[in-house]
Amino acid sequence: VRQAIVLSPNAPLFVAPGDEFEASVAVANGVKGSGAGAAARVTLKSSGHLELIGESLKTINVGENHESVAVFRLRSRPALGAAVLTFEASISSETARREVSLSVRPSMPYQVTLETGHLKSGRKEAPTPRKLYPSFRTLEASVSPLPLILAKGLLQYLQKYPYGCTEQVLSQTFPALILRHRPEFGYAPETVEANLAQAVDILRSRQNEDGAFGMWAANSHVSPFQAVYAAHFLTEAKEKGYSVPPELLDRSLVYLTALASDAPGLDAPPRVQAYAIYVRTRNGRVTTPLINGMRARLEKNGDKSWRKDLTAAYLASSYSMLHLDGQSDSLMNGVSTGEPRTPDWEWFYDDSIHEAQYLYLLALHFPARIASLDADAVLRVVAPLQRGSYNSLSAAYAILALDAYASAAGELKPGEVRLDEVREAGGRQALVLPPGLFSKSAFTPAAKAISVENLSSRRLFYQTTQSGYDLAVPKEPVRRKLEVFREILDDKNQPVKAAELGRDYTVRLRLRSLDGAYVPNLAIVDLVPGGFEPVWKDRPDGDSNGVEYQDFREDRVLFFGSAGASVLELTYRIKAASRGRFTVPPPFAESMYDRSVFALGSAGALEVK
Repeated sequence: VRQAIVLSPNAPLFVAPGDEFEASVAVANGVKGSGAGAAARVTLKSSGHLELIGESLKTINVGENHESVAVFRLRSRPALGAAVLTFEASISSETARREVSLSVRPSMPYQVTLETGHLKSGRKEAPTPRKLYPSFRTLEASVSPLPLILAKGLLQYLQKYPYGCTEQVLSQTFPALILRHRPEFGYAPETVEANLAQAVDILRSRQNEDGAFGMWAANSHVSPFQAVYAAHFLTEAKEKGYSVPPELLDRSLVYLTALASDAPGLDAPPRVQAYAIYVRTRNGRVTTPLINGMRARLEKNGDKSWRKDLTAAYLASSYSMLHLDGQSDSLMNGVSTGEPRTPDWEWFYDDSIHEAQYLYLLALHFPARIASLDADAVLRVVAPLQRGSYNSLSAAYAILALDAYASAAGELKPGEVRLDEVREAGGRQALVLPPGLFSKSAFTPAAKAISVENLSSRRLFYQTTQSGYDLAVPKEPVRRKLEVFREILDDKNQPVKAAELGRDYTVRLRLRSLDGAYVPNLAIVDLVPGGFEPVWKDRPDGDSNGVEYQDFREDRVLFFGSAGASVLELTYRIKAASRGRFTVPPPFAESMYDRSVFALGSAGALEVK
């Protein structure tokens, strides 16, 4: 069975705003009696994402039982999303129509920018400097007397988080478990169930024979911290009444026992071992022997610094659950807060994580202390958010801490506040805030800042959220403790000035730490230019010593690993699939945990002939 006219469209899978490219359609003429000199009238209509350059109607000669091609040229507009091309061909009295879609994808990654603060009186302005594409854009201001309001922006950040190691998957899911009972955050029961089911499926697929969870798969590449964090997640889910596969949690607790016992081959700092003991205690296990054994090892070392660390806070909370209140209070009294902490990204620790976990443990296991807690303890959790010094883990921990604090602090009345949008062109526009403890309001792209005025005597917490894709691509590379450079090479290993349709090319990425320091937990992302397609391989080329995991997608390639003073070189292949002139997006690399480490390469343009 065949149609009288068969259309075979061809267009790029994706383009960037401003790209010019060709889209074609092959017309096969099966119209009986149309003859060798038949003509086909071919038209192209596009959605608002694209504009035609030249005529929308082409007349081509296509004889009966033959095929010809009509070629159109288009330019992508600054409108993101799924663009639709509709081809229609007529021969004699027969007509055929086909649609093909492509993505108008920006040249910059999706980013969430939070401006966070608090004020007891007076007025402050929160700048809103980014200029974003209208599509997929969120502009929102929120305010509350409870610092939990800051979770709204953190939720945006976590929900749009682009990577997927075990910690990141769980950190994205934790808020659904924690905030499900607070309708202001919009978690429907079915959403929580779906998020939890997905996270559990991932944990099943990544649990190895020891009961630990691999960072990316069920293999020996395990982070002991992430394994404890996964058990903590499953414990929270179980305690909140969700169905958790018993064998999944039980096997993870076996690993935690070995980790806390200082078993050979399982090296981890005392903080992570104490975290493992804490999670086991939360599961009803008697952990007194583990605590005593760990304290004996710590005392033997002679280093007393652990008493000020989260190590002591985890052990104190375990003592509290075991009803050993004297030892519990003694240890918790010694834990320090407000002191600068040396970041240890290999073991997922910095001052923001310390302060958030301390407040969480205090609110959960020592609620009587919350009433006498000074404001600075809460502000120390908020401070890293104000500095922009947060990541997927500290964001999840902050939500845990602020929710536990809100529950322990009791009911508060909404504060009186005024929010104004400060316009770039001058003037102000008042934002309408709905009543309630957690108020939020959208602002417009015309705002250059949001003015927050506290009209009450109670401290208020505020946050502005700008999330979306930036309109402009930086003209110069960005280097913050890291440098990334990308070349597109031909078969002679020379940079390409123009590409030929149908040929393969090598993309070479080079990365290094600028100060020579070792930088773990890096994500390196390279967006493929429009008009090209990745050449699929089981494993991209590269230095396996610096790369732990690779992810090939339709429009980008992602590498995860580490870098140092030596140049890390990575290569993969792409194929020129469509003619046109295309934006070459800048490659970028970032530490997934240290927000001060970031690099953006140079953007460019490349023609495919």
